[in-house]
Amino acid sequence: MLITVSNIIPFPISKSLTPVVELHEMHSLGFIRSESLEKLMQMRKSNYQHYLILLLELHTGLSLQELKYLKYEQIDLIRGELHMPNKDRLKERVILLSKNVTLELARNVRKSDPKGLVFPTYGAKGLRTERSLQKIMTNFSRTTGQEYSVRYIREIIAGYLTQKGFRFTEIQEYLGHRASRSTKKLIQPYLAATSVAFPQ
Repeated sequence: MLITVSNIIPFPISKSLTPVVELHEMHSLGFIRSESLEKLMQMRKSNYQHYLILLLELHTGLSLQELKYLKYEQIDLIRGELHMPNKDRLKERVILLSKNVTLELARNVRKSDPKGLVFPTYGAKGLRTERSLQKIMTNFSRTTGQEYSVRYIREIIAGYLTQKGFRFTEIQEYLGHRASRSTKKLIQPYLAATSVAFPQ
């Protein structure tokens, strides 16, 4: 676990009506290293699809299955909303996207089937698989020296939203958990490393 008391920077609570994850704030709060942001921007030039997958994951914490089956019809580019249906252990929810993520998705849809999958292909091997998505994150972790599994990304999002002052139910809703214990498990590493009170 990379979250420690020494690298978490106190941040004044600035609560909005709906949780929105901002990557630059996650960096300023110590959840994401500068090297990771630099590598991400380099990837934008070298492999845009991998960049977009990582960018969306870092902002939303979607499961691998949700990423695999994500369709453009679930994205409201006008409102900047991602509409997620019930999927296995995660429940239906609406995720408010940052302006940057919305713009990047709008840029990508112009090159894709607006009614199709957001990440449809895996080179010449056909449809993208959960394993191929996990490999992108594993390679990024190896390159940056910081873990970027789906589990860890969801942990840092939970910690980030807690630091921002959102209520427990709002964090649970954002992550799509049906059971409160699942959210508590993701928040606990952050609470163990800081003196921040458990969200109410």
